[in-house]
Amino acid sequence: MLDHIAVENAGERPLGSVGAVVGATLAEAGADLDVNGPLLAPGIGAQGATPAGLPRLFGSAVVGNVLPSVSRDVLRHGPDAAGLRDAAARFADEVRVAVAG
Repeated sequence: MLDHIAVENAGERPLGSVGAVVGATLAEAGADLDVNGPLLAPGIGAQGATPAGLPRLFGSAVVGNVLPSVSRDVLRHGPDAAGLRDAAARFADEVRVAVAG
């Protein structure tokens, strides 16, 4: 499937419109994830993956195309809106630090 996505997105700038879901909890990708499209990465937080693990799994060439997903770890700071905002901001900061490295 990833090969098909890469072909579909070939030559598109900045990214093609076809993406994939790749669990951030994987120990290793086992495939080339450079599909020139968005990659949704669920599993950060309550499921055990961390923002720091994104570069290892996706590689430096691809990590900028990754949309890490965290929900339960943010939601557990609610229902107060300020708590949710603070948790989301902390997560976003952790991601920025991890992918900048």
